[in-house]
Amino acid sequence: MTDDDKAISTRQEVTANDRGGIRPLTRRQRLAVPMLATGASFPAVARVLKIGERTLRRWWAESPEFRNAVVAEGVEVSTRTVATLRAGAQEGAEALRDLLALLRRSKRGVRIADVTRVSDLLLGHAQRYREAAVEERLKAIEARLRIGQGARR
Repeated sequence: MTDDDKAISTRQEVTANDRGGIRPLTRRQRLAVPMLATGASFPAVARVLKIGERTLRRWWAESPEFRNAVVAEGVEVSTRTVATLRAGAQEGAEALRDLLALLRRSKRGVRIADVTRVSDLLLGHAQRYREAAVEERLKAIEARLRIGQGARR
Protein backbone atom coordinates (compact mmCIF):
# COMPACT_ATOMS: atom_id res chain seq x y z
CA MET A 1 0.00 0.00 0.00
CA THR A 2 1.47 3.38 -1.03
CA ASP A 3 1.58 6.42 1.23
CA ASP A 4 -1.19 8.00 -0.88
CA ASP A 5 -3.37 4.90 -0.41
CA LYS A 6 -2.76 4.99 3.34
CA ALA A 7 -3.67 8.68 3.50
CA ILE A 8 -6.88 8.11 1.53
CA SER A 9 -7.75 5.08 3.66
CA THR A 10 -7.18 7.02 6.86
CA ARG A 11 -9.19 9.97 5.59
CA GLN A 12 -12.08 7.66 4.72
CA GLU A 13 -12.00 5.76 7.99
CA VAL A 14 -12.11 8.66 10.38
CA THR A 15 -13.15 12.27 10.05
CA ALA A 16 -14.04 14.81 12.68
CA ASN A 17 -17.75 15.35 13.19
CA ASP A 18 -19.44 18.71 13.90
CA ARG A 19 -19.24 18.18 17.67
CA GLY A 20 -15.47 17.78 17.62
CA GLY A 21 -15.51 14.01 18.17
CA ILE A 22 -14.36 11.33 15.79
CA ARG A 23 -16.74 8.81 14.35
CA PRO A 24 -15.28 6.01 12.19
CA LEU A 25 -16.98 5.04 8.96
CA THR A 26 -18.37 1.54 8.75
CA ARG A 27 -16.87 -1.00 6.36
CA ARG A 28 -19.76 -0.55 3.92
CA GLN A 29 -19.50 3.22 4.11
CA ARG A 30 -15.78 2.97 3.29
CA LEU A 31 -16.67 0.80 0.30
CA ALA A 32 -19.33 3.28 -0.87
CA VAL A 33 -17.01 6.30 -0.73
CA PRO A 34 -14.91 5.67 -3.88
CA MET A 35 -17.95 4.53 -5.86
CA LEU A 36 -19.90 7.69 -5.11
CA ALA A 37 -16.83 9.87 -5.52
CA THR A 38 -16.31 8.58 -9.05
CA GLY A 39 -19.89 9.22 -10.08
CA ALA A 40 -21.79 6.01 -9.37
CA SER A 41 -25.47 6.54 -8.62
CA PHE A 42 -27.05 5.88 -5.24
CA PRO A 43 -29.11 2.96 -6.65
CA ALA A 44 -26.03 1.40 -8.28
CA VAL A 45 -23.92 1.67 -5.12
CA ALA A 46 -26.76 0.28 -3.00
CA ARG A 47 -27.05 -2.73 -5.34
CA VAL A 48 -23.32 -3.43 -5.25
CA LEU A 49 -23.18 -3.21 -1.46
CA LYS A 50 -26.45 -5.12 -1.06
CA ILE A 51 -27.98 -2.40 1.09
CA GLY A 52 -31.11 -0.34 0.70
CA GLU A 53 -30.89 2.86 -1.27
CA ARG A 54 -32.61 4.62 1.64
CA THR A 55 -29.78 3.51 3.92
CA LEU A 56 -27.24 5.05 1.59
CA ARG A 57 -29.23 8.28 1.35
CA ARG A 58 -29.57 8.35 5.15
CA TRP A 59 -25.78 8.05 5.50
CA TRP A 60 -25.44 10.98 3.13
CA ALA A 61 -28.03 13.09 4.92
CA GLU A 62 -27.11 12.26 8.52
CA SER A 63 -23.38 11.56 8.51
CA PRO A 64 -21.10 14.53 7.87
CA GLU A 65 -18.17 12.11 8.13
CA PHE A 66 -19.51 10.05 5.24
CA ARG A 67 -20.38 13.10 3.14
CA ASN A 68 -16.98 14.69 3.77
CA ALA A 69 -15.18 11.47 2.86
CA VAL A 70 -17.06 11.25 -0.46
CA VAL A 71 -16.34 14.88 -1.32
CA ALA A 72 -12.67 14.60 -0.31
CA GLU A 73 -12.26 11.42 -2.37
CA GLY A 74 -13.96 13.09 -5.35
CA VAL A 75 -11.55 16.01 -5.19
CA GLU A 76 -8.61 13.61 -4.90
CA VAL A 77 -9.79 11.55 -7.90
CA SER A 78 -10.29 14.69 -10.00
CA THR A 79 -6.86 16.02 -9.04
CA ARG A 80 -5.13 12.73 -9.92
CA THR A 81 -7.02 12.51 -13.22
CA VAL A 82 -6.05 16.01 -14.29
CA ALA A 83 -2.43 15.37 -13.29
CA THR A 84 -2.41 12.18 -15.36
CA LEU A 85 -3.89 13.98 -18.36
CA ARG A 86 -1.34 16.77 -18.04
CA ALA A 87 1.53 14.31 -17.83
CA GLY A 88 0.22 12.49 -20.90
CA ALA A 89 -0.13 15.74 -22.81
CA GLN A 90 3.44 16.71 -21.90
CA GLU A 91 4.79 13.32 -23.00
CA GLY A 92 2.83 13.52 -26.25
CA ALA A 93 4.11 16.99 -27.02
CA GLU A 94 7.70 15.90 -26.32
CA ALA A 95 7.33 12.87 -28.60
CA LEU A 96 5.97 15.04 -31.41
CA ARG A 97 8.76 17.58 -30.91
CA ASP A 98 11.32 14.74 -31.18
CA LEU A 99 9.62 13.46 -34.32
CA LEU A 100 9.69 16.90 -35.88
CA ALA A 101 13.40 17.26 -35.02
CA LEU A 102 14.05 13.87 -36.63
CA LEU A 103 12.22 14.93 -39.77
CA ARG A 104 14.21 18.15 -39.94
CA ARG A 105 17.51 16.23 -39.66
CA SER A 106 16.63 13.70 -42.34
CA LYS A 107 18.65 13.93 -45.57
CA ARG A 108 15.56 14.21 -47.72
CA GLY A 109 14.39 17.23 -45.77
CA VAL A 110 11.02 17.87 -44.26
CA ARG A 111 8.18 17.28 -46.63
CA ILE A 112 4.93 19.21 -46.33
CA ALA A 113 3.03 15.93 -45.84
CA ASP A 114 5.25 15.02 -42.86
CA VAL A 115 4.71 18.39 -41.22
CA THR A 116 0.98 18.15 -41.85
CA ARG A 117 0.82 14.71 -40.20
CA VAL A 118 2.77 15.92 -37.16
CA SER A 119 0.59 19.00 -36.92
CA ASP A 120 -2.58 16.89 -37.18
CA LEU A 121 -1.29 14.55 -34.46
CA LEU A 122 -0.47 17.45 -32.15
CA LEU A 123 -3.79 19.21 -32.70
CA GLY A 124 -5.72 15.96 -32.29
CA HIS A 125 -3.90 15.18 -29.05
CA ALA A 126 -4.54 18.69 -27.70
CA GLN A 127 -8.23 18.43 -28.60
CA ARG A 128 -8.57 15.02 -26.92
CA TYR A 129 -6.85 16.39 -23.82
CA ARG A 130 -9.24 19.36 -23.66
CA GLU A 131 -12.26 17.09 -24.20
CA ALA A 132 -11.09 14.66 -21.49
CA ALA A 133 -10.48 17.49 -19.03
CA VAL A 134 -13.91 19.00 -19.71
CA GLU A 135 -15.55 15.58 -19.47
CA GLU A 136 -13.85 14.91 -16.12
CA ARG A 137 -14.99 18.27 -14.75
CA LEU A 138 -18.51 17.64 -15.99
CA LYS A 139 -18.62 14.21 -14.34
CA ALA A 140 -17.48 15.72 -11.03
CA ILE A 141 -20.16 18.42 -11.24
CA GLU A 142 -22.85 15.90 -12.17
CA ALA A 143 -21.82 13.65 -9.27
CA ARG A 144 -22.05 16.55 -6.84
CA LEU A 145 -25.47 17.48 -8.21
CA ARG A 146 -26.72 13.88 -7.94
CA ILE A 147 -25.42 13.60 -4.40
CA GLY A 148 -26.98 16.94 -3.46
CA GLN A 149 -30.33 15.92 -4.96
CA GLY A 150 -30.14 12.59 -3.14
CA ALA A 151 -29.79 14.34 0.21
CA ARG A 152 -32.92 16.43 -0.42
CA ARG A 153 -35.19 13.51 -1.31
